[in-house]
Amino acid sequence: MLFAERGEMKKLINRFRELNNHRQRVAHGLWVPETEGGYVSYTARTSLKGASYKRQADALEKLAEEALSLRNDLSVELTGIGIYFQDVDDH
Repeated sequence: MLFAERGEMKKLINRFRELNNHRQRVAHGLWVPETEGGYVSYTARTSLKGASYKRQADALEKLAEEALSLRNDLSVELTGIGIYFQDVDDH
């Protein structure tokens, strides 16, 4: 294995799982984009507990950044080489 510690890969997998929890809410929730910065109502089928989330536009930006970071970190762990993304301000 190229990655130094199995613990690091386990941490990455846990981050992927957490990100997937957000993906489920984003993909399967009921959206009202004009209300409160993007409002979503979601019921997890594993717990059947409903929840509502406000200001999701900001949250989506943070989740997108986490997805890019996670992709880069996984690449570093597997290959030793990161995938670097051009920042919008670098044009």
